Amino acid sequence: GPHTSAFDSYLVLRGLKTLHIRVRQQVENSLQIAKFLKGNKSVKSVIYPGLDDHEGHELSKKQCRGPGGSGLVSFYLTSEDLPSTKRVMESCKVFIQAGSLGAVESLISAPCLTSHDHLPREERERLGITDNLIRLAIGIEDVEDLIVDLTQALNQLNESK
Repeated sequence: GPHTSAFDSYLVLRGLKTLHIRVRQQVENSLQIAKFLKGNKSVKSVIYPGLDDHEGHELSKKQCRGPGGSGLVSFYLTSEDLPSTKRVMESCKVFIQAGSLGAVESLISAPCLTSHDHLPREERERLGITDNLIRLAIGIEDVEDLIVDLTQALNQLNESK
């Protein structure tokens, strides 16, 4: 049957030794980024269970260590058009555009273009996957670098008006 090579097994075991440190850093970074986004005028709303006003906050606190969150932060731009979403994503210099959600590097994606692009527009919108939704998979970089990157990317929306 299928099995992993000795080297692949070694890499998995080596990675497990620091997993808790990497996850803790991702969660800490995610909470700070969610708070930053919540106060940004280009952001309509933020979805992050580590925020006190999230509907699943209490459940998340019970299920997760720390502030009750994960490494994923989603948010809706106030500009509801796809070109604005693309402009923000393309303006990022630290965040990497990707269709996946997990890495030690921070990733940015628009679910309407990646994970949910196969669905008809009406179905996506019914699910809340609109053209202005951006999803971040937060990595372990310095959080200030991530916030500076998001700030300059979101400022692109204000400069284009």
